[in-house]
Amino acid sequence: MWPVSLRTPPEPDTRNSQPVNRNHLYRFDPVDVDQMRLLGRLSPGGRIQVMLDARELAVGLIRGRLRRQYPDLSPRELNLKVLEELDRAKSLTPAAGKRPT
Repeated sequence: MWPVSLRTPPEPDTRNSQPVNRNHLYRFDPVDVDQMRLLGRLSPGGRIQVMLDARELAVGLIRGRLRRQYPDLSPRELNLKVLEELDRAKSLTPAAGKRPT
């Protein structure tokens, strides 16, 4: 379990013609104190390795889903789809990589 995870929002009800306010759909799980203690004991390099492992898992899950969606794509085309998906996800995050001022 990671200390904080982003839950997938439920699909909007398409029968309702009113626009959906998505601001309230993203909620964070409670912080896992034991996990935070374990991560705190790691060296900075160890924490970076945990982050890289999590990223590798996430990209692998995305690649697997896209491979099932588009079974006829070449590996190069599939990799481009993965990059498009990552870029799209980055633009959808609330802060979009920007620090508050």
